[in-house]
Amino acid sequence: MSANVSITIDSVEPMKIARKLLSRRYRAPSKKPSLIELNSGIWCYSGPPDDERWRLVPEADLRHDLHLALEDVTLIRTSETGEQKTYRYAALPGSYRTKVEDVMAALRSLIRVHDKQMPYFRGHLDANPMMCVAFQNCIVEVTKEGFKSHPLTDEYVTPAKLCVPWEPGAECPVWMRCLEQWSQGEAEWMELCRRWWGNCILPFRGFAAWMYMYGKVRAGKGLQMRLMSHLMGGAPSFVGLDMEDLISDFGVDGLHETRVIGISEINNLASRDGERAAKLLKKFLGEDETRVRIKHEKSQAGVRVNPAPWVCGNEILAIGNKGDGLASKMIPLHFRTSFLGRTDVELEDKLKDPKELAGIANWALEGALALVQAEPEDRWPLGPSSREVERLFRIYNSPFEGFLQTVFTPKKDGFVASELIRREWVRFAQENEVPHVSPNMLILRMVEESGWAIARAERSLKGRKRPIPGVQGLAWKHARERDL
Repeated sequence: MSANVSITIDSVEPMKIARKLLSRRYRAPSKKPSLIELNSGIWCYSGPPDDERWRLVPEADLRHDLHLALEDVTLIRTSETGEQKTYRYAALPGSYRTKVEDVMAALRSLIRVHDKQMPYFRGHLDANPMMCVAFQNCIVEVTKEGFKSHPLTDEYVTPAKLCVPWEPGAECPVWMRCLEQWSQGEAEWMELCRRWWGNCILPFRGFAAWMYMYGKVRAGKGLQMRLMSHLMGGAPSFVGLDMEDLISDFGVDGLHETRVIGISEINNLASRDGERAAKLLKKFLGEDETRVRIKHEKSQAGVRVNPAPWVCGNEILAIGNKGDGLASKMIPLHFRTSFLGRTDVELEDKLKDPKELAGIANWALEGALALVQAEPEDRWPLGPSSREVERLFRIYNSPFEGFLQTVFTPKKDGFVASELIRREWVRFAQENEVPHVSPNMLILRMVEESGWAIARAERSLKGRKRPIPGVQGLAWKHARERDL
């Protein structure tokens, strides 16, 4: 909040007082108001001189500030004879609490911004706010042609601001050594990680992806999350939650302007909770509007909550994956090396060193550029270890999808007999410990619950007098001799 200033007015009308406060007390460096109100709450451009940014202001704090501000407001009244007298506004007749509420209502009517969602420019800067990253010293816009630097001012309305300045060419040798160890030298692993970090620091969520870090204990998963939270300045840009808290009645409250949500070391969910979690994650990824339930307040409808989900755990996550809706958008990283018993206790401090962190931010920004420049089919380069995690996830959460991915390939005019599908399923189920499925229901469930464009069919084959039931749209992934 701004420092106290003495304000003189010529009317006790709350709207005039509110306008005076905005011009004298709540004024940003650009001379525009330092207060705005969006669906997510009231925001104020404030903070220490070296880290001014848009910060969420609880209504109670703003009311408290108004209590103090109105004590310094004086009213000048002119009599019929032309004599002027000065009165303290707080000392005029009437309830002081009512005066504060009247000015508060007037102030909110002036700072309310309609049809806007962070981030946006309230000036006329020629840049795409959804592709900009705010550093301590400038705004960097990521375009297909490269980076564009813009001055950092309160005109860019966003709470997200990295805790380091932009230093082109900055390096991060400690971080790169960590990546080499975590990835076991797998190039795709390191590139996938870099692009995910780039996705996190960008406001744009059109890439529609979620990160799943899976693997051994003490392997670096939690360290990555903590470092990202530190780089992004913590809440509201990065918020850590348990999955159980997220799917609770009020779990989405407060996530309106969150860029990344971290869910670490989760436990397997019950079937119903898993479906609920999957539905919520799909809403995030699809940027769908939702109803946000707020404790002790009226719920808000039509709110877009779209943080990038970042999940990690030591066991394969049990969550709904109907139609391959989550697996197809998953960015899996496999952590295969545990440092249990040989952890470098100073590693996190080394990575948070300002020079090292500036290099990490530059590395992540390069990852964002790679995402923007990549063709859709090449956006997320999955290596062998990532594909293995993807396979395990599908088998565990959607065994029919995993079965199809393992044994078959889509083919528009393909056809496979039902009996052969059942035979392959028995083998697949035994090898992967898949729960039993009735043979009579196998084909029906496979067609209805998978995301493949396949259909049950009746077709006569050469040399057979009676039709053989089968599935259209499939072909064997590997050439084998089949007894038809």
